[in-house]
Amino acid sequence: MAKLTDWDAPLQDLWRRRDDLDEREWEQLYQLTSQILLACPCKEYQGLNLPLEECVLDFFTHKVFEPASRDGHVIDTPIHAGALRYYFQNFLIDLHRAGPEAPHLSLDDQETGPRLIEVLRAPESEVPEGLSADIQQRIATAADEFLQSQEPWARLYLRYHFCAPCFNRTPVRLVRFKGHIPSYNAKAQKLGLAPPTDGDYRRTLLGRWLRSLNLPEIFDDRDVAQAALKILCQQSLLRVKDELPFTDAADPANDDKEE
Repeated sequence: MAKLTDWDAPLQDLWRRRDDLDEREWEQLYQLTSQILLACPCKEYQGLNLPLEECVLDFFTHKVFEPASRDGHVIDTPIHAGALRYYFQNFLIDLHRAGPEAPHLSLDDQETGPRLIEVLRAPESEVPEGLSADIQQRIATAADEFLQSQEPWARLYLRYHFCAPCFNRTPVRLVRFKGHIPSYNAKAQKLGLAPPTDGDYRRTLLGRWLRSLNLPEIFDDRDVAQAALKILCQQSLLRVKDELPFTDAADPANDDKEE
């Protein structure tokens, strides 16, 4: 049986590089976190009416997924396997204090969308005057490049959840991906579909894409941000060919086209 200290070196390496991890490394960090926290029972878990694995997932999403730097400064949180367990124990204590009536931390029962989704689904407005045809074409090209650069899970989330209302379809609930996409909740937060731990959507994948458009008003003018996100969604319908991992949800691309 592995000792807690055996996990210190890989944990420290991944932890300090959280802002720059690729998809494979994020999965490694999640699996390593789960191994450490599930290896020994915590007395603080007793009395919680939640599966332990779900508590670990919530802890990872809300604590481990925090950025490694903020405002240009590295957040030097001491980390080793023992410290990680200590942080998790405090997290479990917080869950006890919150009580059974507190909102659940995962996306399973979340009914209201976070800010980027609210922007996309706000009542439609006219295309802002500053968005000329040339700029709209540039956004469409950037959207294509963004979609092509993403992992399959991100394209699925965008097409079937985030963008579905643009096609007059009911969004596939993110919890449906739980058994098919590892760390599905943390990935939603990384993309920008769940509230980031620090509340800054600019650091999510969608937020970084919006910033890359070099439109100064993108985060100050709701109409500009909405127009850019709608262009991204239009491109997702045209370009994303990834299939859902289940077969009982509608895909607008398969609808019969009106003549």
